[in-house]
Amino acid sequence: MNGTSTYNQSFALTATYLASAAYCGPPSWSASKLEAWQCGPPCDAVSGVSDIKFLAGAGGVDAYAYVGRLSGQCMVAFRGTSDLSGWLEDLESAVTTTLDGCSYGGKACYVGDGFLSNYKSVAAAVKTELAALSCGAAGVLVVGHSLGAAEATLAVDEHSIRTSTMRIARIHRSRV
Repeated sequence: MNGTSTYNQSFALTATYLASAAYCGPPSWSASKLEAWQCGPPCDAVSGVSDIKFLAGAGGVDAYAYVGRLSGQCMVAFRGTSDLSGWLEDLESAVTTTLDGCSYGGKACYVGDGFLSNYKSVAAAVKTELAALSCGAAGVLVVGHSLGAAEATLAVDEHSIRTSTMRIARIHRSRV
C-alpha cells in the first residue's frame, strides 16, 4: 500500500464479520467448528473462506487468532478480550514498554505491556501458519477487534509477516 487508505463499506463489513468469527473458538465453540467455517452468522456472512487454523496463545492468556484464506488471499484475525485474564492483560497495558526495533521521528515506540505479552504468546504460531500457507507474495489481510485490534497492529509491525501487500482492519482499536 502507499500509506493512504480509503473507506470501503463492503470491505469494512467483511472485516467486521471476520473479526467476529475470531470469537467462535474455545471455550464457547469447538475449534473444529471455526476451522470448518461453521460458526454461525459471522461465518455465514463471508464466503470464500478456506484453510482455517485456530490458534491459542501459550501460557493461559486470553490470546486467540485464526489464520486462513479469503478468496485465495491469506488472512489472520485476532480475537478481542474474552475472559478475566484478557481484562487483566488490558489493565497491564496501562504500563508501557518500548517496542524493539521501532522508532518514529527519532523516538522509541511504546506499547502496552499486556498487549505485547498477549501478542507474543500467539505470534510464533501465527507466523508458522502463514508460512505454511505460503503467504509471502500474495499479501495478508489482518483484522482484529479491541484487544485483537491491538494485536493486529503489532502483527503488521512485525517484519516477519510484512509483505508487499498488507491490509489491516481494526475494529474498536485499543491504544497501542
